[in-house]
Amino acid sequence: MFEQIKLELQDEDFQRELFGNFDKNIKLIEEQFGISVVLRDGSIVLIGEKQKINQAKILIEDLYNLVKK
Repeated sequence: MFEQIKLELQDEDFQRELFGNFDKNIKLIEEQFGISVVLRDGSIVLIGEKQKINQAKILIEDLYNLVKK
């Protein structure tokens, strides 16, 4: 069963870096975790199996914290 998590990371610079040129960075995350990642209304939405989207959420939050340091 697919679920979705909405990440409220309202930092456009981070979103641009996360997705990368031609969405190449986000495609790597999607392939690694077997999920879909979309940008919706300024938020990042993860769609997939609960365990996998939770793992991807942790990764994205860790990346965000690294970029902010």
